[in-house]
Amino acid sequence: WSDRVHRAALQRLRGEWEGLTFRPDEQVEDFAVRLTNLMEQMVRNDDTDLDEERVVEKFLRCMPKRYEQLVFSIETLLDLESLSIDDVTGRFKVVEK
Repeated sequence: WSDRVHRAALQRLRGEWEGLTFRPDEQVEDFAVRLTNLMEQMVRNDDTDLDEERVVEKFLRCMPKRYEQLVFSIETLLDLESLSIDDVTGRFKVVEK
């Protein structure tokens, strides 16, 4: 029973993950918190595919057009495997201000 509940919860969370978007007028930090909370819930429900690199990639994919140049710079100049979501969020917050 517990296994089925975990699987159902994980399926719901994966659907949220797939549909996650940056909301109009949302602050970068608020989006990062939503993304991180969702990641933590998925890990608690035994998602074994999720790691920091995937979260950073999702964060970059969800950024609005106004951050396109920064996304491009991060993807081409930095090693995504070594970046944390906090590192990336910090870079966007500097540009946001």
